Amino acid sequence: MARCKFCGKKLDDAGYCTNEKCPESIRAKIMQAAAQEEAAENTTTTGEAK
Repeated sequence: MARCKFCGKKLDDAGYCTNEKCPESIRAKIMQAAAQEEAAENTTTTGEAK
């Protein structure tokens, strides 16, 4: 199993650090939130003319 390059803790199935205090874990949470927000924007945009 792969390990975090910053703290050495194991990575989850998505490849993100499982240590809540690790900067890599915090970065991963920010990236996941941004991806979810972007996906939500893409699904709400229907392309209708205004």
